[in-house]
Amino acid sequence: MGNGLEDFDDSFSPLQSPRNEAVHKQKRRNSASSDNLTMMSDIKEAASIIGKKRQKIDSEIRKITNLTTAEVIKVVCHIAKSHELIDVFFNMTEEGREELVRAFLNGDV
Repeated sequence: MGNGLEDFDDSFSPLQSPRNEAVHKQKRRNSASSDNLTMMSDIKEAASIIGKKRQKIDSEIRKITNLTTAEVIKVVCHIAKSHELIDVFFNMTEEGREELVRAFLNGDV
C-alpha cells in the first residue's frame, strides 16, 4: 500500500497550471497590444508630418514666379503622390525646387 502519491501524475507542474498558462497568454496579449498601440501612434505621427508637408507644398510652389494655377495644381499633385519626393522637395534649396518644378512641367522628370 502506498501513500497515495503513486496515483499522482508527475507530469503536472504548478508552473504549467491552467491559471498560470492563462496569465501568461494574457501577458503576451497585453504586450502585443502595447506594441500595436506604439506602432499605431508612430504611424499617426508620421501621417501627421506628411500631411503638414503636403499642405506646405502648395505655398512653396506658389513662390515660383510665372506659374499658372493649373501648373501649380499639376506639380502639387505630382509631388504629393510620393512620400520620398516630398522629402526630396523639402530638402532642396529654393533654386533646386524651382528647377524640379520646371522639370516636371517640361516632362523631364
